[in-house]
Amino acid sequence: METARKCRLACLSVVVSMMCSCSSPRPYDPSISGSGGAAGAPGFGGGMIGTGKAMGGFAGTGAAGGSVSEGAGGFGGMGPGTGGVAATGGAGLGGIGPGGNPGTAGSLGQTCSNQSDCPGLCSGCSHGVCVSVVNAEDPDSCAGTCDASGTCKSKQGQTCQTGSGCVAGTTCAPDGYCCNSACLNSCQACDIPGFLGVCTPVASGPPHGNRVQCAGAGSTCGGVCADKPDGSCAYPAADVTCGVARACSASTTSGGGTCTGTGQCVSSPSMSCPNGCDATGTGCLSCGGGAVACNGLCCAAGQSCCGGSCVDATSNPKMCGSSCQVCPVPDRAIALCTNSKCETSCVGGAPKCTDGTCARLSWTFDSMDLDGITVTGGAPTIRSLDGNPALAVDTTSLATISLTVPICRTSSVDLSTKTVSFRAYFDGTPYYSPNPGQFALDASDPMTSSGAGYLGVESVGQGAWIPYSSALSLSTSSQTTAAVTLRAFSWGAQFSGTVWIDDILVQ
Repeated sequence: METARKCRLACLSVVVSMMCSCSSPRPYDPSISGSGGAAGAPGFGGGMIGTGKAMGGFAGTGAAGGSVSEGAGGFGGMGPGTGGVAATGGAGLGGIGPGGNPGTAGSLGQTCSNQSDCPGLCSGCSHGVCVSVVNAEDPDSCAGTCDASGTCKSKQGQTCQTGSGCVAGTTCAPDGYCCNSACLNSCQACDIPGFLGVCTPVASGPPHGNRVQCAGAGSTCGGVCADKPDGSCAYPAADVTCGVARACSASTTSGGGTCTGTGQCVSSPSMSCPNGCDATGTGCLSCGGGAVACNGLCCAAGQSCCGGSCVDATSNPKMCGSSCQVCPVPDRAIALCTNSKCETSCVGGAPKCTDGTCARLSWTFDSMDLDGITVTGGAPTIRSLDGNPALAVDTTSLATISLTVPICRTSSVDLSTKTVSFRAYFDGTPYYSPNPGQFALDASDPMTSSGAGYLGVESVGQGAWIPYSSALSLSTSSQTTAAVTLRAFSWGAQFSGTVWIDDILVQ
């Protein structure tokens, strides 16, 4: 025991000597790093040094030595005292006296024989003492790196979850990686394989991590990442359709929309369709070049929409022109549609009268129609003789049968180059008184009292078809002919029977 006390005194002498030599040039200043606190009253150590690395102060008689944050604890008092406490430094010496106890050592600065003796992040065993690892790797305790203060930090390219954040010069990006920049734009990332820790544009898909999502994400018009150098979102073009499908019904369109190019969808307004809906039922029908719209289709040039169908309106007399007109059929004419306009053509190529109507130049009675012929001197009917329809005029006492044949109904026509012809058949019983009777045929244009239109007479017999023909140029009025008069008559005898007339022609 005496030996131990002598050792403590010897140590105390050495330390006192050291402190005196260090403090002799200037008065004691407890604020200077590295200086111990002054001796305290009996029972207390000298003052603590918050940031010093020297020894704590001396205690009074039989008390505890001073404490420091780093470095060795202070000496105990002159008696059975306790050495000072160091937070992370070496142990203090016990008091100089019977029963003096050593102080308590911190985790750093304690003695060690291997790495496991130095627990905690960024600590290692060096020369038998636990020391801080600074500006270096500590794979046994720190998955990242130890910084200048001995704190474990994540390195660039690592997740930000290691230790106390990212190493100086890097930032924890929104995707959770320590990055070379803040990397905040939506389509930038620091977690791209091959580029971990480097702020890089995202080639495709949505933004990474906690970054702001692209406008309209997940919709037709929504943005996505597309490897843009500035890390901004890419959006569909402004002509991309979106929203409810466009439809056309009852000549009105509704629904549909287009993207704005900024992630939004703008609905198209409803609109009326002057030409109706198109064949697809999605939009208005548009017919260019003057074409006519018809039941969802555009009629070709020269067609009109008639009854819901495109028809030829240039030459169809039943649906002529844009109004689908049914061309009228004037008397003795054929209806025509020429260049979408109604016209007429005369039957048999007959000329037109001065009022634009058609002249009639043929009566064969096959249609069983008198067509304006008037008869005097007998009772006219149309019936068949030997299977051939003809005009039959029945008489009980033949004198003169006259037929007025209307070439033009209300005007006239020039027939100066034409010839009138017909045939007759006297079918009956003649009376002889006192000589056999005579029968004759003649024509006039028209018959006048002066005979100016007389065309000649033809004596005929009975019991057979007898032809008659005469040039209309014999009449002085052939250029303004409206009608011709045909006659069948007898003289010198009476006749009872039927006079047949057929094939009246002007040619």
